[in-house]
Amino acid sequence: MPAPHRLLAIVTDSLDGPEPIEEIRRAGNGAGAEVRIVVPAVEATSFRHTMGDIDEPKQEADTRLRAALASLRRNGVAATGEVGDPDPVQAAQDALLEAPADEVLIFERESEQARWFEEGLFERAKESLEPPLRMVVLHTGDADGEHVVTVEEAG
Repeated sequence: MPAPHRLLAIVTDSLDGPEPIEEIRRAGNGAGAEVRIVVPAVEATSFRHTMGDIDEPKQEADTRLRAALASLRRNGVAATGEVGDPDPVQAAQDALLEAPADEVLIFERESEQARWFEEGLFERAKESLEPPLRMVVLHTGDADGEHVVTVEEAG
């Protein structure tokens, strides 16, 4: 029996609706995927970051993590997860050090996608993360959950 496909999903916000779940299913080639979710503990403001306020971002990330895991389970996808470093690329690197993955998926909101390119985050992710990497850009705010707008492939 082949080893399960190991998928690491970096979820910066939420994971809601059938399309993001379908993206995880597709990446896992159907059944037998080991899905691990990491939610970066992103500070709401740079001022709070400067003040060293890490409790609230961790609590908010934990809430997002629980919601993402619940959403996956409701859709028949077993997953584990943890809160990661505020820097999403560092969060992915840390997670890969703990357990390797066959593929990394980064879920990001459409409104935040630009910063991945403007701040060089996607470039850094491509250079520092070994497995194939995909960024799944989500449109949020619809009653029926999030919609996949585009998928950036790297590697």
